[in-house]
Amino acid sequence: MLYFYIFITSVLLSFILTLTIRRVALFFKVQDVPSERRKKHSKPIPLLGGVAPFLAFFSVIFALFCFSPLLPLYKGELEGVSGLFKPIFWLFIASTIIIVGGFFDDKWRLKPKFQIIWPILAILVVLYGGIRADVLTNPLGGVIQLGFWASLGISFFWLLMVTYTTKILDGLDGLVSGIVPLGALTIFLFTTLTDFKEAGLSYIALVLAGVFIGFLFLNF
Repeated sequence: MLYFYIFITSVLLSFILTLTIRRVALFFKVQDVPSERRKKHSKPIPLLGGVAPFLAFFSVIFALFCFSPLLPLYKGELEGVSGLFKPIFWLFIASTIIIVGGFFDDKWRLKPKFQIIWPILAILVVLYGGIRADVLTNPLGGVIQLGFWASLGISFFWLLMVTYTTKILDGLDGLVSGIVPLGALTIFLFTTLTDFKEAGLSYIALVLAGVFIGFLFLNF
């Protein structure tokens, strides 16, 4: 039942915040004007959409950190969330950098050589926080242990590739905000229904799916 409450809270909070951010963007004229071949809309639409899922996601996650001691019935499960505080903290810092860079790009249309600065800074923060791939799964069985420098290099380029994949896909309304919840729900099911159960990760994946579904309703 807690999964249900957290999911609904994430969806509703993201939906409300998206409406609010939409009005803010219109007020300050942070808009996407249809002037390029990839732009399919016929009139200006408000930008800053990523701010709403960002605020909703970390609001729900930090609320879980704060209120988990008050929910003894779910103590065992929520301890998994509490154990992820350090990586979530670094993820919050990195996400803030991305949001700030996105705001500057939405407002002043940064050139590509300046756009890439923000994801690089964010990735460096993530790596500094110890979030990286230490092993690779061997398709023939077992795992491949990565050394320190190989781990940093592979993690850096993988994160940069994923970041720019979502950026490239962002030319069509609803595409990225539809793909993200599908991936997050897959992780949620994998970490709850298989032998690889991770209570903390399952809650985080569910929140991520919820905030992007709430955003998706208005992303057209």
